[in-house]
Amino acid sequence: MDGYVLARAVLLVAPADAFVSHHTAAELWGGVVPHAVRPHVSVPTGRPRSAREDLVVHASSREPVVFRGQRVTTPMDTFLDCARLLDLVDLVVLGDSLVTRRRITPEQLQGGLRGRSVAHRHARRRRHLPHARAHGGASAADLRRAGHPARTPE
Repeated sequence: MDGYVLARAVLLVAPADAFVSHHTAAELWGGVVPHAVRPHVSVPTGRPRSAREDLVVHASSREPVVFRGQRVTTPMDTFLDCARLLDLVDLVVLGDSLVTRRRITPEQLQGGLRGRSVAHRHARRRRHLPHARAHGGASAADLRRAGHPARTPE
């Protein structure tokens, strides 16, 4: 399903003040992320979260923007949200895809992480962001330098 169609459908059934986030936001921005079984939305911190079992509803202090007519986290906030859930290779792929789609620059990714104490599984991520090249497409050598074997087509 197209990221726009998914975002639009999810926001129709989500709480009124919800906005797409995490994997669902990444797909709307044209980013490449692993398939999420349930769409992700966020609601402002302190607001009631939906108990729908078909959605993952997060509480968030982030300010959504409107992209393609849908309320969504910014590309930087989307990347930071996904950093808590993705492994390093998938995060580099996401960063590269956002850069390739011209949603964000490698410098913005690096700057967005600078000075943040984002608690996530891979504390070394900031060091690996240079591998999201200006034109996108992390090479096999980039992934090896990041400490991960390069994925090969099957």
